[in-house]
Amino acid sequence: MKWVVAAVLLSTFVLVCCIFLTKGTFIKEEISIQEKIDLAFNTILGGGVRAAVTEEVIFRGLIFSSLQKMKGTKFAVAGSSILFAVMHLVNIDTSNVYNVISLLIAIFLIGCAFALIVLETGSIWSGVVFHGLYNVISGDMDILHVSAAESFPAIWLYKPVKEYRWITGIIGSDDIETGLPAMIGFVIVIIVALYLIKKKRQIN
Repeated sequence: MKWVVAAVLLSTFVLVCCIFLTKGTFIKEEISIQEKIDLAFNTILGGGVRAAVTEEVIFRGLIFSSLQKMKGTKFAVAGSSILFAVMHLVNIDTSNVYNVISLLIAIFLIGCAFALIVLETGSIWSGVVFHGLYNVISGDMDILHVSAAESFPAIWLYKPVKEYRWITGIIGSDDIETGLPAMIGFVIVIIVALYLIKKKRQIN
C-alpha cells in the first residue's frame, strides 16, 4: 500500500510541476463520448496495465532475477536498469545526443527505482502497480497529456507555449520522464527504497 500511495503522490507531483511551472493552455479535444471512453480504456489497459506487466515481468522479473543469481543484487539492479533504459531509445530521435543522454539517465533512474521497490517488497507486483499508476497519472498518456508537440490524441491536452526541457522533458514518446521533476521524484523513491531495505536487513 505504501508504494501505491507513493506512485500516486509522485505522478501527481510530476503532473502539477509540468502544469504550474510552465506557461501553456489546456485544450479539450473535440471528440465523441465513445472516443473518450476508448482513449481512457486504452490508457488504463494499454499504457497502464499492459506496459507495466510486460516491462516488469521482463526487466524486474526475468532479467533482474537472472542477473542477481549470476552477479549479485547490486549488479542486477544496475544491469536491468541499463537494459531498461536502452530499450526506450526506440521511442526517440537518436541522432540528437542531448535527447539520448537525457533519456538514458532518466529511464535508468526509473529502472533502479522499480527494481528496488521489487527488492524491498519481495514482489514483482509492487513494481507493476507503481509502474502502471505512474504511467496513467503522470501526464504522458491519453487522458491528460502534457506536451509542447502540435497535437496528441488525448481527451485533454496541456500544451506549453514552448519546450520546457528541464520541466516537461524532451518532446517525444517519453518526454515527461526526462524532466527534472520526474527525475528528482524517482531519486527520492530510490533513497526511500534503499532506506527501507536497509531497515529490514537490520531487523532480520
